[in-house]
Amino acid sequence: MSKDLKGTVKAAEFPNSTVSITEIKQSGKNYKCSLSFFITDKTLKYKDFSLYTVNDKIQGTLNLKFSDIGLEPPVKMAGLIKVKDDIVINFYLYKN
Repeated sequence: MSKDLKGTVKAAEFPNSTVSITEIKQSGKNYKCSLSFFITDKTLKYKDFSLYTVNDKIQGTLNLKFSDIGLEPPVKMAGLIKVKDDIVINFYLYKN
């Protein structure tokens, strides 16, 4: 994580984020699950979250906004550089 993003998500105050995946059910060659994402002091919950099979792993992509977790996107150089409100989190589960 870059230094700027760490500052934005208050990594010093909230050093850990977790993704919990439960109730995994096969849906064709892919999967559906319940997903909880804990970041800063917020927990976001998703039902019927889609996970996709790609080669030897299962992957998911979580799209959210800084505002979903009560944060403002960073602005640098007196507003000359603005970061979009989007956060994309990719994660991978490896099959045995």
